[in-house]
Amino acid sequence: MALYESALEQARRGVILELGTFCGKSTVYLAAGVEPSGGLVVTVDHHRGSEEHQVGEEYHDPSLLDADLTRIETLPYFRRGVRPVVALDSARRISRVPRSLCRSRTLARPAPHL
Repeated sequence: MALYESALEQARRGVILELGTFCGKSTVYLAAGVEPSGGLVVTVDHHRGSEEHQVGEEYHDPSLLDADLTRIETLPYFRRGVRPVVALDSARRISRVPRSLCRSRTLARPAPHL
């Protein structure tokens, strides 16, 4: 709830940037928090996990291993977890929170809406 409340309050200041998305749980709270004001959350992640998530490390989760690529791949989990989610605003109205994915080089281009 703290992420939701923080995003709700900070959305009026501009775009919220989340560095390190992993599987997207925090992204859902941030997106739900900015939705009532029409705000925007931009998340940046390479979706390969951190050092501690790699094979043989303490927080390795075998379910995140892409056998074809022989590396950690969290993007499929992010896509499932951050589907257009249902959000409740302060009046308890239900709305949809859209998502879009792009490569960082695409986002890095000057964009008039950012």
